[in-house]
Amino acid sequence: MKEQGQVGRVVSGAFWLYFSSILSNLQGFFFWMIISRLGGGEVVGILSVIVGLSSLVGGIINLGVNTGLSKFTGFCLGREEDPKKCASEYLWTASIFSLFVNGIGSMFILAVGYFFPGSFGYSKSMLLFSAIFNLIGFLGSFSSFLQSALQTKRFFVSVVTSVIAKFIVGIALFELGFGWKGVAVGYMMNSLLQGSMNMFQSARIIGFKPSFNSEKLKELLRAGIPSWAPGLISTIGQWLGVLILYGSIGSLETGAYYIASQLANVVLMISNTMNGLLLPVLSGLSDGRKRVGAKVFRLSLALMMPISVYVMFYPKLFLDLFGENLSSGWMPLMILLLSSPLVAYSSFTTSLFYAYGKYGIIFWGGLFTNVPRVVLYFMLTP
Repeated sequence: MKEQGQVGRVVSGAFWLYFSSILSNLQGFFFWMIISRLGGGEVVGILSVIVGLSSLVGGIINLGVNTGLSKFTGFCLGREEDPKKCASEYLWTASIFSLFVNGIGSMFILAVGYFFPGSFGYSKSMLLFSAIFNLIGFLGSFSSFLQSALQTKRFFVSVVTSVIAKFIVGIALFELGFGWKGVAVGYMMNSLLQGSMNMFQSARIIGFKPSFNSEKLKELLRAGIPSWAPGLISTIGQWLGVLILYGSIGSLETGAYYIASQLANVVLMISNTMNGLLLPVLSGLSDGRKRVGAKVFRLSLALMMPISVYVMFYPKLFLDLFGENLSSGWMPLMILLLSSPLVAYSSFTTSLFYAYGKYGIIFWGGLFTNVPRVVLYFMLTP
């Protein structure tokens, strides 16, 4: 009965988190569809480069601290006598550390724009927005906390509110003649508003008592680095593709690839949402981890595969919604969806090994799967 209850917690939490994820991806779908219709694929390409650069820098410097936070949030809320105090120490330590390293990353991006203006075709304005996006990324710690605490309904509210702001601000500024910069401001409002709301909701749960504990940071990094190191290789491969396409081919092709990857993420999110929520739940269990994890994985796969197969067979049906000039992304979309069962299984096993503290397996498994991916990417990209 206890195992069934834990499965129920994951499914219930995944319900709101999946709707949050599907809303985030669908709003991106419709947002980029509107922008591509109004301004063409070039605008999408420029924004994807800005987002890609900030994501790449953020992925390099965060050291997996939010992954560690997810584990210890589940540990605190599931086992500790004083769960709120325990969770508070880990959350504020993670967020303060993230603010510090993201600040360094943003200064690096600004320095590139100052000392090497126009490098690889990136203007100072593009680098400025990228630096701002990267700095706002520190608020991701509060999103990780709410998801790990299974407070996904509150997370959903923040997503809905920020999406509305993004559409109103981004499209309005674009129509007023601000071009891609207006779209970037709308995109920035989405991240800033959502992160601020998640910080407020987190503070309501554990209290607003910012503190930094170096010992807690060591534990967070010890838990996060094993997945950060191989994940970093994956992140580099993913976003270097966008950056190199923009620098070597152009913004239109970059936009086509970016839209294809976003469509694939909508499908993959069905499974990854449920498997991702396993980490805090399994970390709080002392028995039955494999059985609970296997049940959730099978359910997630059953929900994802029919949609994945349909989109894979009719990729242009969805890409044409963004305009004919972006339909060239059908091949990347098919390739990404072909790997969806393996991606789902990898997400499940990562959460399971994390719960058991098998960090070495996670590290070497991540290297084994991600290094060939990056090598093949550079070999096959013109």
